[in-house]
Amino acid sequence: MFDVLRKDMRKSLKIVGIFCLVCATLFIVSLYLPLSKDLFAIQTGMSLKITDRHGILLRETLSAEGGRTTWLQYDELPESVVRAIVATEDKRFFSHIGVDVLALGRALWQNVRSGHVVSGASTITQQLVKMRFGYPRTIFGKLQEMWMALRVERQFSKQDILAQYLNRVSFSNQAYGIEAASRLYFGKPARHLSFAESVFLAGLIQAPSRFNPYRNVAQAIQRQQALLERMYQRRALDETQYQLARQEEIRLIPQQINFKAPHFCYTILESLIQKGRGEQAIQEIAEIKTTLDYYLQEQIENIVAAHISELDAYNVTNAAVLVLENTTGDILAYMGSRDFFNDAISGQVNGVLSLRQPGSTLKPFTYQLALERFYTPATLLPDILEYPVAPRSFLPENYDRKYHGPVRLREALACSYNIPAVRVLETIGVEALYQRLHEFGFESLRELPTFYGPGLTLGNGEVTLLELTRAYSTLARRGKYLPERAILEVKPYSPYGTSDSQPAIQKFSPRVIYLLTHILADRQSGIAAFGENTALELPFQTAVKTGTSKDYRDNWTIGFTRDYTIGIWVGNFDGSPMRKVSGITGAAPIYRDVMLTLYRDHPPMSLLDSPPPGIVTARICPLSGDLVAENCPHGLEEFFLEGTEPTEPCKMHQAYWVDERDDLLTEPNTPHSVKKVFLQFPPLYQSWAHDRGYPTPPTQLSPYARIVGKQKTRREQASIRIVRPNDGDVYAIDPVLRREYQTLQLSAVVPSGMSQVVWYVNDEPWESVNAPFRAAWAIAPGAHRIYAEGELHGEFVRSREITVHVVE
Repeated sequence: MFDVLRKDMRKSLKIVGIFCLVCATLFIVSLYLPLSKDLFAIQTGMSLKITDRHGILLRETLSAEGGRTTWLQYDELPESVVRAIVATEDKRFFSHIGVDVLALGRALWQNVRSGHVVSGASTITQQLVKMRFGYPRTIFGKLQEMWMALRVERQFSKQDILAQYLNRVSFSNQAYGIEAASRLYFGKPARHLSFAESVFLAGLIQAPSRFNPYRNVAQAIQRQQALLERMYQRRALDETQYQLARQEEIRLIPQQINFKAPHFCYTILESLIQKGRGEQAIQEIAEIKTTLDYYLQEQIENIVAAHISELDAYNVTNAAVLVLENTTGDILAYMGSRDFFNDAISGQVNGVLSLRQPGSTLKPFTYQLALERFYTPATLLPDILEYPVAPRSFLPENYDRKYHGPVRLREALACSYNIPAVRVLETIGVEALYQRLHEFGFESLRELPTFYGPGLTLGNGEVTLLELTRAYSTLARRGKYLPERAILEVKPYSPYGTSDSQPAIQKFSPRVIYLLTHILADRQSGIAAFGENTALELPFQTAVKTGTSKDYRDNWTIGFTRDYTIGIWVGNFDGSPMRKVSGITGAAPIYRDVMLTLYRDHPPMSLLDSPPPGIVTARICPLSGDLVAENCPHGLEEFFLEGTEPTEPCKMHQAYWVDERDDLLTEPNTPHSVKKVFLQFPPLYQSWAHDRGYPTPPTQLSPYARIVGKQKTRREQASIRIVRPNDGDVYAIDPVLRREYQTLQLSAVVPSGMSQVVWYVNDEPWESVNAPFRAAWAIAPGAHRIYAEGELHGEFVRSREITVHVVE
């Protein structure tokens, strides 16, 4: 039995031995297998250059796999660089076989003692292999890396390996290779580097992100000083060299010089990568000529810096600016933040593409829908608190926290009143506005329309500055949609960009857009809200809209001429609110200065010349929006779509003959009679008019009158409408608050001439009240029927009955 076991053991050992011999043979043979020279071929592609439309270099991007500015041969490498790299990265480079056994053993012992990875002991050859093949960070990957390093050492000289390494290794900020790093950080070729500068660059290799000179220059210098000390201890430099290098000041080229229009360039690169097949897709591109005008960009950067500095006390830290050329869609200026390189204000956040609440800048698209339907610029809109609508209707506040009564659509938009915009949207429908915004390109609004509700017109959704500016450029082209363009030409070939503009598509009615533009360019109609001599006053006409989001977290100014569309955002990337800074005080001054810069040498073409066919004018009363009548004190010219102009004279200005002694009705031929014009508001606005102190027309005959009953007064359709509460409302009794303090306000609008109404609750009279016809009802549990009744010209008029529910 033991003999059998011994025979089996010898047989097994023989098999294992043969297997090991085969493996060893294969391993040795594999070391001598030639590697394809293409794996380490010098790249023919140059570094990718991004220029503005005039050829000004904005950015030079160096791909780890692609082009270099200059590929240096070994004999072109500065001796100081070679000494610094070898001393810091692989001191036995010229003696090991690709794997440093001593360093590997030391690293293994250090890692075992510490319980985690302290050192990887990778040689320069192994690092080169890692750059070229990207083996995984596992034990098997490490073995593959070592095996390939041995093969590389068998085929290439030490000088070739070092040259390959120094032309490929990353020095942070997308600088690959010592030549690129030298030009990036010091503005000179590598052959002119001092010893201190060479060691400084060598120190970046270990952790390019952590030692990034443009982010952590202090750490990078500390790293350099530590390496100099190490080299001195290892006798890699003498005392004189050491002292001179230690004391030499490291003077970096400012980052702004190497990275012009940084957000724009990053956006260009990301766009090309997404359209291609990843980063490799842009390796063969040598140059991208963009639409940007750097002369304009630089001026805008200075404008923004100056204005944001002035707002520092108001907790304003940032701004973003986008300028589009309307005829081509070209991006002429693209500023994503006040300072890309300032981490304290999150400068690398791109404000052009960030999602923010747009405030009132979406209102024009609500009114565009209204003008396409039965509204005109003269249509009266209710800017009042009490309005008979569905229960639990959304009711915002105006910016000035006032109610302005009946306002024409032109005034409502020019003054950016919130309540009329919401009332219009309630009529049009949130779904219609949501669809229209998507037609304009607001793809950021991804929730269902019900998610936003009527607040959509006030900007409760989140959009980007790019989307807003693009949408307003469509208005500038009178309804023609044209995507923005950033690239004019790609060299040596152009699969991603073209110098030909895309054709603009007429998507919206030019007649309606003309009316909308006319309102947005009307500074006079906005005086009631914004006052005179605002930052939007320019020596030429522009159509412009401001916006401020809730709690002053964002403010905007978006506007255009026939030539350009400008979008401005001002705020803080951390979401903190500004101190009472609105679009008119924050973004508008920047808008003004950018417009003046664009038209420094010539005035713009007239924005409102050549109205499209189908636009007519009519002279209207500014208060009622109807045709000017005899008693109207003023009139103005308004624009209308043909067929929508008013045909009825104004009825709000009514003349009465009154006795000057008591302002009561009399005959025109009596002594002391005078003709007096009263404002006779429709019933919907009577409560508002009473609160504002407007006198009501007289309804009683003066006792001084000689002829009784011949004065005719205007009668209206008799009706009383309850505006508060709403039919079906449910209220809960507060168990803590004393019952006598728990009341519900009853409010109604009544016909002209009615001086008193009686409120009824459950068919019992509750209270008799005069204008403004409000009463406070002490709530009680149960279902309650409420109506109001009054007398008009000897007839009793009663409102529709409503029901409210009170629960305990």
